[in-house]
Amino acid sequence: MAQSFLSGLIHILLPLVLFNGSLLQFSIVSFIYGFLLLILPWLGTINSKNIQTRFRSFILVISLISLLAIIVQIIFQSILLANRPYSYMLNNYTKITQILRYCGLEWLDTFSDIRILCVIFPDIVIFIVSTICFVIIQYSLYNSRSSQSNDFQTSTISHTTNISSSNSSTTIINRNNHWSRLLSEVRHIRLFIEFIIVGFTAFVKPSLINSIYFILFLIIAFMWSLSVEFGRKFALIRALLVVYTGIYLILFYLYQLSFFQEVLPASFSRNLFQQKVQSNATTIQSIKRRSLINTVERRNTFEQYSSSSQCRWSLEQSNDQTWQEQIIFIVYSILGVLERQSYFLSLIAMLAWSITFHSLLTLVYLLLACLLWILSDSRKWCLRMSPFFTIYGGILLILQYISGFRISFNQLNFAYDRRTMEQIGIRIDDFQPAFIPLLLKSFYKMFFWLTLRQYINEKRLANTEVNEARRNSIPNDSYPRRLGQWLINLLTKYWICVSCGMLLLVSIQNTVVIYRIIYMVFYLFFIISFQISFGFWRKTAATFYLIILIYSMLVLIGIYIYQFEKVHVFLSEKFSIQLFASIGLEVVPSDVLALKLLTPSTFLVVNIMQLYYFHSGWMNLISMSRVVKHMNEVLVN
Repeated sequence: MAQSFLSGLIHILLPLVLFNGSLLQFSIVSFIYGFLLLILPWLGTINSKNIQTRFRSFILVISLISLLAIIVQIIFQSILLANRPYSYMLNNYTKITQILRYCGLEWLDTFSDIRILCVIFPDIVIFIVSTICFVIIQYSLYNSRSSQSNDFQTSTISHTTNISSSNSSTTIINRNNHWSRLLSEVRHIRLFIEFIIVGFTAFVKPSLINSIYFILFLIIAFMWSLSVEFGRKFALIRALLVVYTGIYLILFYLYQLSFFQEVLPASFSRNLFQQKVQSNATTIQSIKRRSLINTVERRNTFEQYSSSSQCRWSLEQSNDQTWQEQIIFIVYSILGVLERQSYFLSLIAMLAWSITFHSLLTLVYLLLACLLWILSDSRKWCLRMSPFFTIYGGILLILQYISGFRISFNQLNFAYDRRTMEQIGIRIDDFQPAFIPLLLKSFYKMFFWLTLRQYINEKRLANTEVNEARRNSIPNDSYPRRLGQWLINLLTKYWICVSCGMLLLVSIQNTVVIYRIIYMVFYLFFIISFQISFGFWRKTAATFYLIILIYSMLVLIGIYIYQFEKVHVFLSEKFSIQLFASIGLEVVPSDVLALKLLTPSTFLVVNIMQLYYFHSGWMNLISMSRVVKHMNEVLVN
C-alpha cells in the first residue's frame, strides 16, 4: 500500500510541483527544478532496489535544494526588512539586482499577491512533497527489512495456501491474460499518440530546431507505410529524440533570461530558430507543449518493446471476450475496412488537397485523381501509383514547412514575384503561422501513407490462400460484419436519391450558365427516360453515370485552370470575358475558391460512389424478375 502511494506521489504529484516550480519564475533555482524534472523519468520503475538506491538519493537532493532555496529567501527578505525603507539598499545596484533575480531573489513590495505566491510558494510546496516522499521511502525500506526476517514462516504458510487456491489462481491468470492483450493494444494507441505529438510539435512553429521533429515525423510515417517493423532501433531513435528534446528545453528556458538575450540579439538566424522573448503565459504554454512530448517519449524508452506487440489484434472473436476487447475488435474491424478502401480515400484526399490549396503543384493531384477514377480498375492503378503520389506529397509537405519559417518574402531571391510564386504553390506568408496548412496537408497525406501500406502488404501477401484466410478471418455472424452489411444495403437503396438530388442542386445553383444548363439536361433525361421506358433506363444507367463523371471532371478542371492568372489573361486576349462568364468560367478570389469548387467536387464524389459501389446492387434490387415477383405477391395479397 505504501509503495503504491509512493508511486502516485513520484509519478504524478512530484512532477507537477517541479513543473510549476520551473515555470512560475525564471531563475537558476527554477532551472534546477526543470532539470530534475527531466531526469525523473530516467530513474526507471519503482521497485525495492530503485527505491533504495536511485529514488532515495534523488528525493533527498530535491529536498535539500528546496530547503536551501527557502532558507536563502528568508535571509534575503529579512535583510531587506532590516534596512528600511524596504529594498532601498538595492536601488542603485543594477548589476547586483540582476544577479539576485537570476538566483530567484527579488523584492516583493511592487509585486501583486499572486506574483508573491509565484515567487515564494513553489519552493515550500516542493519541499513538503519531497519530504513526504522521503519519509515514505524510509518507511517502506524499514518494512522490507522487517519482512525479510519472516520469510521462513511466510513460505510455510504459502505452501499450504497455494494448494487450496489453485482454482482461484487460474481465474486470476485468465483475467491477467485479458488485461495483457488490452494493454498491448493500448501500447499501439500510445505509439500513435506519440506520432501525433511529434508532428504537432513540428507544425506549431516551423524552424531549424523543430525540423528535427518534422524529419522524424516523416521518417516514422514512411516506415509505417512501408510496413517496416519498429524494433529496438526505433527505441534508440526515441531515446536520442528524448535527449534532443531535453537539450532544446534547456536552451529555450535559458533564452528567456536577459543575459542570453543580450548575447544572442535579433537577427535573421534567430528568426530561423524561432527563438524570441515571450511573456510568462506564452512561455509556459510553449514549454508545456515540449514537456509533453519529452515526458511521453522518455516514459516509453525504458519499456520492453517485444515483437509480439507488433502483431495485429486477432480478428477471431472468442466467447470469453471482455467488453474492452469487443470494443477493440469493432475498432479494428472498422480500421480494416478503411484500409481496404484506402485507395478511394486517397483519391478523395487528392481532390481535397488540390481544392484547398490551389496551385500548379496541386493541379497534378486533381488530374491524377480524375485519371484514376475513370480507369476500369481504378483500385489496382491507384495502388500502383501510391509510391509516386506519396513521395510527391512528402515534397509538397517539406516545401510548406520550409515556407513556414520566420522569413519574409523579400529576404528570398525568387525569380518571380509573390503572386506568381503563390500560383506555383510556394506561399511565403511573412511570419504568419503555418500550423493550419501543415495540419491539413498531413491529414490528406495520411491516406496516401495508408494506401502505400496497403499496396506493400498486398505485394507481400500475394498468395491467394493467405489472402483468403485474411478475408475470412472475421466470422460471418460477427457484429461488425452484420453492421457493415446493413449499412451497405441501406446506402444501396437510397444513395441514388442523393445522387439525383445533387444533380438537381448543381443545375439550379446560383446564376444560370451554360454548364449548369447541361446538368439540367442530364437530369431531365434521367427522369424522363425512367418514366418512358424502364428497360431502356436500366440499360443506359451505367453509361449515363460515366458520362456525368467525365463531364463533371472537365467542368472542375476547367474552373480550376481558369483561376490561374496567366491562363485567364491569355484567354481574355483571344476571346471576350462575357463569353467565358456565360459558360460559367470566372475568376474567383482565392479565399472563396475552395467553397466554389466544393459543390462540383462533392457531386463528383457522390456519383463515383453511386457508379462504383452501389450501382450493381441497385440494379439487382430493381431487376425485372424481382419486380415481377413483387407484383405477384401484391396481387396475391
